[in-house]
Amino acid sequence: MEQGLFLDSASDSIRALTARLAAAAPAFDDAAWEHVEGSQWSPAGIVQHMILANEPYLAKLPSVVAAAPPGSAADVSHTCVGRLLLGFAGPEGNAPAPRAMHPGPGPYGREVIKRWTAQQEAILALIAAMSMRKK
Repeated sequence: MEQGLFLDSASDSIRALTARLAAAAPAFDDAAWEHVEGSQWSPAGIVQHMILANEPYLAKLPSVVAAAPPGSAADVSHTCVGRLLLGFAGPEGNAPAPRAMHPGPGPYGREVIKRWTAQQEAILALIAAMSMRKK
C-alpha cells in the first residue's frame, strides 16, 4: 500500500475507533462502566488498557516523525514482526496483552475516555505532520 493511502487509512481507522467509543460509552451506567466480570476487564479498564498501549508509541513518535525523511509514493513495507503484531493484536487477535499494558484495579471513571481521545488526537496530528512532509 502506498504511503499516503496507508496514512489516510490509519487516520480513518483512528477516527472510526474514536467515534465507536463515543457512541458506546453512554450505554453503560457508572456501575456497569467499572464492572469487572471474572478475569475480564471492565469497559473502563479496556479504555485504560488502550491508553497504556498508546503510551510507548506516543513517547517515541514525535522524534521519529521529526527525523523521518519526506514521504513518497513508495509502498509501505511492514517488517515480519510488524506483520505479526498487526495480525495478532487487538480484540480479535489472540496475542495476550503484555503485563505492563494490563489495567490496574480501577476505578477509572469517564476520564479515561478524554485521555484516550486526546491520545488519538495526538496520533492524528503526527499522521498529519507526516502527510505534509511530501517530497
